[in-house]
Amino acid sequence: MARSSLGPILDARARAAWQAHVAARQAQDLGPAPFQRRPEPLPRLATYHERLQALPPRTRRLLPRRLDQSLAGVTLLLALGQGPALAAVIEVDGATCTMADAITAANTDTATGGCAAGSGADTIVLQPGSVHTVTATLPDVATPITIEGHDGTIERASGQPSTIIRANGNVAGSNANLTMRAIAVRGGSVDVIVGTLTLQYSTVSGNTGGRGVLNVGGRLTIADSAISGNGTGVVHSNNFSVITNSTISGNTAGGVDAGFGGVTITNSTISDNTGRGVRTFARTIIETSTISGNTGGGVFNGDETSMSILNSTISGNSGVGFGGGIDNDGILTLSNSTVSRNSAANRGAGVYNTGRLTLARTLLSGNTAPEGPEMFHDPYGRVTADNYNLFGHDGDAGVVGFTPGATDLVPAEPLDAILDPTLADNGGPTRTHALVPGSPAIDASPADTACAATDQRGVPRPQDGDEDTVALCDIGAFERAAVTYDFHGFFEPVEGPPTVNARHAGSTVPVKFSLGGDQGLDILMAGYPASRQVNCDSADARSAIEPTDDGGLSYAAAADTYSFAWKTDRAWAGTCRLLSLRLNDGSEHTAYFDFR
Repeated sequence: MARSSLGPILDARARAAWQAHVAARQAQDLGPAPFQRRPEPLPRLATYHERLQALPPRTRRLLPRRLDQSLAGVTLLLALGQGPALAAVIEVDGATCTMADAITAANTDTATGGCAAGSGADTIVLQPGSVHTVTATLPDVATPITIEGHDGTIERASGQPSTIIRANGNVAGSNANLTMRAIAVRGGSVDVIVGTLTLQYSTVSGNTGGRGVLNVGGRLTIADSAISGNGTGVVHSNNFSVITNSTISGNTAGGVDAGFGGVTITNSTISDNTGRGVRTFARTIIETSTISGNTGGGVFNGDETSMSILNSTISGNSGVGFGGGIDNDGILTLSNSTVSRNSAANRGAGVYNTGRLTLARTLLSGNTAPEGPEMFHDPYGRVTADNYNLFGHDGDAGVVGFTPGATDLVPAEPLDAILDPTLADNGGPTRTHALVPGSPAIDASPADTACAATDQRGVPRPQDGDEDTVALCDIGAFERAAVTYDFHGFFEPVEGPPTVNARHAGSTVPVKFSLGGDQGLDILMAGYPASRQVNCDSADARSAIEPTDDGGLSYAAAADTYSFAWKTDRAWAGTCRLLSLRLNDGSEHTAYFDFR
């Protein structure tokens, strides 16, 4: 086989590996490349090719996806000694190979029950839609294991311990690293002790007497997932936890309870929990998220704890005497955020502050309490404001314990002339309070470095929301767009929901729509158009959103039509995807596709 014949069948990474191998040999003056000089690599290629072809069909499809390679690329990298060891793929059928035996086989690299032996970083595969009832706590995960759920369920049998599965790195010699994808966990918790746990496209629910997810000294990532209907949603104790693009809701003892270490919450919703939405004694960042409808208060920041809330909405929280929205005992920076519709029985419905508080470009309006409805500041604390904040409505700042600064606003307008009091889907991943036309918060702060690049929804800042030809930044989490597009579409051959468009994977799909005239080509948010894999039945996310390969947007004046050519991937065969257009006015327009 000549070197040149490899090119058409290998992807860029594999070709780069081969070219680097050839260059290294030439630099060492070792003569021609191996394929040109002697045939030894050819038997290795043949051997690995045969081993890969002998794998079960589902495993052959999964392995290239895990390694981000074509099957030919995997073969070449293995032959050159640059690929990872062939990790095992263990298929669980619930009968001959159970979940418990699969974990043991992966931990020990030994065949167990009816399960094949593991080998390195293994993948346990559940059958699509299968249900696995756990009658005892599963073996601790002590090695790198990925469980591909394929929308299967792991549920706890009645009367069994509340922990269903645990990554436990607190054992000498262990390397506990558990990833769970597209799995529903019911009636028990998923825990990590010291090791690493990643939940993607999954749900954890129904553990009413305990927590949904527990992190003790480990590294936890919850992405594109939902934690609901448990006691406490997520319990964090030390080290680090990240929650992104997820929902923590309907738990009966609070949403997120964190002590020590660090917690980051982005693009997420913490809502409708009994107890605090977020209670933390850990360094915490809340960004582009919504904390709403929690009946034990929205956010509690503990004594001397550092917290930043950026581009977020705190709304409709209640059920406490102090600090319905935010109760700050620590060190809090609240910037480019909206705090509204919270209530407290006594003081400080929006913010109750006994710590150190910095306010910047933040809107506090429409909160209700007998004293200091927007903010109550205890004299033992400290407030830094005078940075284009908006307090209150109807000429009343609604604050007690401090005086707004010279650049801060106390609007004469009523609440409904400032913002829409309904928390709504105004575009983006989380709900927000929209600024209404003519709001005093529009274009009320400078377009300087303190103005966030986008609002909570991802809409670019600044915009000329008051249409006076000068683009300035709005106060709060919502940037009112200078223009609202009149979207029409999608046009043939694509239809919007509820239609599912059937297409051949690898084909090019012409996507057309209208905005009621020529609005220029700068109409899309950064990173869009984009698509992601979704469950064909529920439309739940099954992959990260990624920009499309579309060759660029164009506009045809005669037809008043925008269009782009979406180049789909052959590897999408047998999957469904959501195509998303997010426009600069904050609106999102989608279409579903089933690829054959």
